[in-house]
Amino acid sequence: MISEYFSIKDIENLTGIKSHTIRIWETRYNILSPDRSGTNIRQYSHLELKKILKISYLNKLGYKISKIAKMQEKEIDALILKIDARFSPYSSHTDLLISAMIDFDEVSISTTINTLLEQLGVETTFEEVLFPLLVKTGILWQTNTIQPAREHFISNIILRKLQAITESLPSEKSKKGYFLLFQFQHEMHEIGLQYAHYLLRKNQLPVIYIGTSLPIEDIQEILDEKDISVIYVHSVINVQDKYLENIEKLIQYKKNTALWAGGLTPEIITTMGVTRITSAEEFRQLITTYKAEKK
Repeated sequence: MISEYFSIKDIENLTGIKSHTIRIWETRYNILSPDRSGTNIRQYSHLELKKILKISYLNKLGYKISKIAKMQEKEIDALILKIDARFSPYSSHTDLLISAMIDFDEVSISTTINTLLEQLGVETTFEEVLFPLLVKTGILWQTNTIQPAREHFISNIILRKLQAITESLPSEKSKKGYFLLFQFQHEMHEIGLQYAHYLLRKNQLPVIYIGTSLPIEDIQEILDEKDISVIYVHSVINVQDKYLENIEKLIQYKKNTALWAGGLTPEIITTMGVTRITSAEEFRQLITTYKAEKK
């Protein structure tokens, strides 16, 4: 469970600002006033965390600490609202989203994401901002810096955004040549799979989207009923033995169907006739090649 206070190490993990830099900002510019424990250890409140995240955001954009320190909180908020995401380092947006996540502030998260989508586009927003954010929040809850509820909270907002974007695209009907998308049983993190769905729909390719946690045995029935050109399976859980066992079963089922695999995948699958995808760019290139071959 997350503490009422954050240590200076927690602040460093959340913001990327080194502890010694935070101490300098405190003593030289008086921008933070942490409480002290009975053993004189710095303790930062949620409000101070939010403040330093905003300061970190502006600092990454080139604003000097000496200037930010003289600003009132309302002035800082007003300045942030004026900033155009197109001219900001992608990593800087993480600070605003983490600040809103800490507060369970869905409105701020949604507003920030909508602004990014409008100014940067879907693929840049997800690949350069939101996916790195999810990696960072995953590390933060695994190290007990934040509680899992906060990571789940922001992940679900991002997933709903992606689902809405995908559903706004036309769904292609086909009697043959479907892409079958699913995740193995016990895989519950769906964003990577949903992003593959988005890229395929954007390219006007027919998709059968099954989703998460599908028992491998159910694939046989789908392959018997539908003409599937490509199976795409996405993995987040890194349990290699079980994953390879499922891949081997899938190879037995797939007949002449191409098998693509993304997410956390062991290199050995490339020796098993599986196309291993390690990035969104690779996925786009495969789609381009597939479409060219089908012409």
